[in-house]
Amino acid sequence: MNETKMASFRTKLEEIRFAIAGEVQEKYKSPQDHLTEQVADIADDAVQSYERQLMMGLGEKEFEKVYAEAGESTLVSLSVEGKDSAPVLIYDVKRNPLSGKVLHTDLYQTPLDKPIEISVPLIFEGEAPAVSEFEGTLVKNIQEIEVKALPQELPSEIVVSVESLMTFEDRITVGDLVKADNVEIVRESDEIIAQVVPVTIEEEPEPEVPEGEEGAEGEESEAGEEAEGEESKEETPQEESKKE
Repeated sequence: MNETKMASFRTKLEEIRFAIAGEVQEKYKSPQDHLTEQVADIADDAVQSYERQLMMGLGEKEFEKVYAEAGESTLVSLSVEGKDSAPVLIYDVKRNPLSGKVLHTDLYQTPLDKPIEISVPLIFEGEAPAVSEFEGTLVKNIQEIEVKALPQELPSEIVVSVESLMTFEDRITVGDLVKADNVEIVRESDEIIAQVVPVTIEEEPEPEVPEGEEGAEGEESEAGEEAEGEESKEETPQEESKKE
């Protein structure tokens, strides 16, 4: 963004700022001056936040590239026209739920001599033998984890190898994560990150036969047997007469 456009933009922002403050003061008058000041402060913060975003001078594609590489845990250098560059963290990226385009993002400039806590993604690599050999299912219980470190020492991600999962009894816990000594994981060391579980196949239950139908079938079966017995008895005298 060149200086002419930036100057025009700042002028427009000032007009918006004063317009909002004027409307609030005209509506609420003196009895609620404290409310007027609060609303004016909110408007001022919103304008400054929007100004910071436009002052970045980043196109959408360039921002997406930087964000993909740095994420929200790696310092990036922000250069503003007329000012020295400053290390900042990309923070709170909001996207359009339909298009996925970035609607808003904040930049957080933090002291470099004080540790901060932030979430970093876990990247799972490799193939678990319990999956390939025993046809189990890899379960990832934790997808990102909170770490604490100086801003310049924050990891952008933590890699988790699942090749140690040989059987269904094996587990990868927080204590197994490989990290730098100056990075602290803010989580219990025995929490399970990943494991392989056997695939359970649910058998369909056999359809239940109503008691009435089952009794009827039993009665029909008994009646058939009795009829066959009577027929055999009736045939016996005839067979004897033929023999005579």
